[in-house]
Amino acid sequence: MGDNFKLHISIGNANIELEGDGPLVHTIFNELREHGLGNLSYAESVQGDLKQGEDKKNDGSNCGTDNGDALKQSANGPLPSIREVVMKNLPKKEVEWLLIYAMYCSEQGENSFTAADLRKMYRESNRWTDARRKNFAANIKQAVNAGWFSAVNSEDYRLSETGKAAAFDILKRSVETNQQKSKKGQRTYTKVNYQMVELNLDQNSRDELKKYFESFGKTNNIEKALILADWLKNNASIGEVNEHIVYSALRTVGQSTSFDIKAAISNGSNRNSYFVAGEKPGYYKVHHIGEDHIRDLARKKE
Repeated sequence: MGDNFKLHISIGNANIELEGDGPLVHTIFNELREHGLGNLSYAESVQGDLKQGEDKKNDGSNCGTDNGDALKQSANGPLPSIREVVMKNLPKKEVEWLLIYAMYCSEQGENSFTAADLRKMYRESNRWTDARRKNFAANIKQAVNAGWFSAVNSEDYRLSETGKAAAFDILKRSVETNQQKSKKGQRTYTKVNYQMVELNLDQNSRDELKKYFESFGKTNNIEKALILADWLKNNASIGEVNEHIVYSALRTVGQSTSFDIKAAISNGSNRNSYFVAGEKPGYYKVHHIGEDHIRDLARKKE
């Protein structure tokens, strides 16, 4: 509580004497000055709210999941229960989880919180693991550096306005926009419907292509496109290829087509200079640098 403050006010025939916490007295005085006695009930409401907030702070029970089902009201609309946040996996990074825990733990920034309060939220939401324990202090530091938390003293933190805004943004995410990340090293791409085209290869030619392709062993996606394009140029009079021709060749040799074939050819041109632009838009032909790379691959397999 702040310093005790006393104020005597005369409004018409009414004499009012205010005594109590300084900010509260100041609030009541401003309401009386602007609205007269009509808004005195508002001051009583303010006093009740302040008292309720002080009681919550003193009893040490401001943190927890509140049985996980209640909706919390805010100026941004009702907040979901912490159980719902966990089930939908809305935060994407662990520091964002800390921010959300702090949001609930501090009654949306009204109260301060401690590291122990955050750990309690972790345990009550069944997310406390050895890895998160080891990174806990570093994640708090990251939240402070991001301007989400401010250190009050050696133990207490407060949620900043920036932190509250970031927390609301996280809680507004939908499940669709927060799907599980792809595994490390796995690339995602827009699915393309490739067309099967006629390569005019008889059975012997198809067998030779398959045997030639498999002789290289393990290759990356760019090299797969390069090997097939080079064989088609030398053995099937197909001097230029696009993603549909390479797709058809991959199917012919029984290889997986579950990668971005068009990007593989484009990257082989832009990054490695294995291909150059063909005469027709969207088509590529093998450059001599690509031919040299195929010879290098052949020497390695021997």
